[in-house]
Amino acid sequence: MKKHALRTAVIVCALLLALCGTALAVARQYGIGDFLSEMYGEQIPEQAQEIVDRPQASIQVEEVEASVREAVWDGFATHVVIEYRSPEGTAWALLDDPRVDLDALLAQYGTVYSPLDPDLVCIAEAGDEYFPESMGFEYQQEEENVLSMILSFDGKALPSRDLRYKVGYFRYDGAEEPDRVGGQGAGSAAFLEFELPDHTDLNETFTFDHPGTLAGREIERATFTFTPLQTVVEVVYVDAKEDELVWADVDVLVLDEAGERIPATSTSLLSSGVDALEEVPDVLYLQAGDPSSNEGVGIGEPLAFTFK
Repeated sequence: MKKHALRTAVIVCALLLALCGTALAVARQYGIGDFLSEMYGEQIPEQAQEIVDRPQASIQVEEVEASVREAVWDGFATHVVIEYRSPEGTAWALLDDPRVDLDALLAQYGTVYSPLDPDLVCIAEAGDEYFPESMGFEYQQEEENVLSMILSFDGKALPSRDLRYKVGYFRYDGAEEPDRVGGQGAGSAAFLEFELPDHTDLNETFTFDHPGTLAGREIERATFTFTPLQTVVEVVYVDAKEDELVWADVDVLVLDEAGERIPATSTSLLSSGVDALEEVPDVLYLQAGDPSSNEGVGIGEPLAFTFK
């Protein structure tokens, strides 16, 4: 699958959990780095760990507590870890997982909870709601009664950093129909409200007007933004069609000072970016990507961009 396919529809991942009568618990609390490591086999950069915020926002929704464990936003990519905690002696499960045996869980725990699909909105200054597009999520059961989840989405278009997460879940206790708690509309919904941390002052942006051509196409503007999470590269061609998107590491390859390709990472899948760099380099190169290749093959001569 090409990288741009991942970028236009962030994958909704399955629960890393097999519940067939006995809950599987892990021995640590999952943060943003833990989720991304298990999902993509990558660690977020050390400098990015320093901008991960722990907002400490929480809300009690009947017997379940929901809280924001970690959040990070670099002006482009956004990751938020939410924790659900139910009373001791109960359990969480995703009931659309074919491995889950609800009857066995009820016999063992008495009460079983299952989260509603995540619903997160951004509240603009005018009070309007903005729903992030292509939001991906993944769950992890840490203890029988503790479930964590990462939400990942492109945060470039957020009208504000004020977010509101609608907390809702099903409660199963052996009755014919489960109780649905929260998430049923504005009148009964419970909202976990928090603010994304703003560390965009650490970003460095360089813009080049009409710097040259790639594979015969004249560039109108190329912008490089170096953030602790990634290196975002935005290219606009003079002959670009309306709403044409140019993805780094797919349509345009980013090469380091030695001419080696800098790959896209899990974080940059949320935007047009590649790996974060420890510092702004003296020079980077752009090279047109071969549209017939999935392996990051370049065509034509690279174009140099000097930053110092």
